[in-house]
Amino acid sequence: MEPLISVCIPVYNAEAYISECIESVLHQSFTDFELLIADDGSTDHSLDIIKSYQDLRIRILTGNHDYITTLNLLLTEAKGKYIARMDADDRMIQDRLLWQFEYMETHPEIDALGGGLRMFGNTTEICIPANSGRPLTFLDMMHGNPLAHATMMLRREIIEKYHLRYEKEYILAEDYRLWVKMIQLNLHLFVIFNSKCL
Repeated sequence: MEPLISVCIPVYNAEAYISECIESVLHQSFTDFELLIADDGSTDHSLDIIKSYQDLRIRILTGNHDYITTLNLLLTEAKGKYIARMDADDRMIQDRLLWQFEYMETHPEIDALGGGLRMFGNTTEICIPANSGRPLTFLDMMHGNPLAHATMMLRREIIEKYHLRYEKEYILAEDYRLWVKMIQLNLHLFVIFNSKCL
């Protein structure tokens, strides 16, 4: 049986953070997921750390250092109904997957869902997304990127239906380009502020 969620993490030289990242995913209150980790040609000990985990939900992919190709590999390999993006230097609050899964299940009109985030380290600033609670428009995107990549959950059927991929021509803005492309296809992208998931 396929997992309900594929948590997708690209990793490049993240040995200082990757353990905390993985632990935060493995300790989610929602447990029906696969953790798909793609090492993007790391030259540090990131891959060794990843391989030290024995959880059967983890699948490891490896390749040369090519970030966009690695992101697209994650999309191609994901098996879940939903794809949850995550970065190797971030941590998930314990109920993130549960909250996003339940929201997407009860709002079938939403194709991609993002949320707020809390900084950690030298600051605990909370980033509250603008334009919350309605489909994003081109006008919204003209004022910046209201969707934090590492908070996103997407319907895999939509990714496959439209063969959506990150584009190398937009490196450093590959997520922004993907969101704009989805809006062009009249897909519904939402961002919701949920204080319980910060």
